[in-house]
Amino acid sequence: EPDGTLHVIDYKTGSQPDEIDAKQLVLYAIMVEDKLQRLVSKASFWYLDDGRVWTTELTEAGKRQALEEMLSSIREMQTLNEYPANIGRHCAHCPYLYACEQREEIARRREAEGW
Repeated sequence: EPDGTLHVIDYKTGSQPDEIDAKQLVLYAIMVEDKLQRLVSKASFWYLDDGRVWTTELTEAGKRQALEEMLSSIREMQTLNEYPANIGRHCAHCPYLYACEQREEIARRREAEGW
């Protein structure tokens, strides 16, 4: 940027979605600042299919909040010891389907829903 700060850009295949979650961009900015010891003031998603650009101005408070939310999520994940199945279309091509405890339910839903 003209003021010497950096602008992080994440190129995306596809078109811009209706709702944008910028947490990923903010975390990229935090990592870039840590590695390069330079301030990141902007972050953008550039959507290659429709040519649209979504940009956000970054603040120190916003970056601190994103970091705290990420660390909180990590702490929560570290306490989990059960991982219930989340059955859906993604199961149709899973390489571990043969060993899945839910394979019969997956087969039933795949037949019923046509996936």
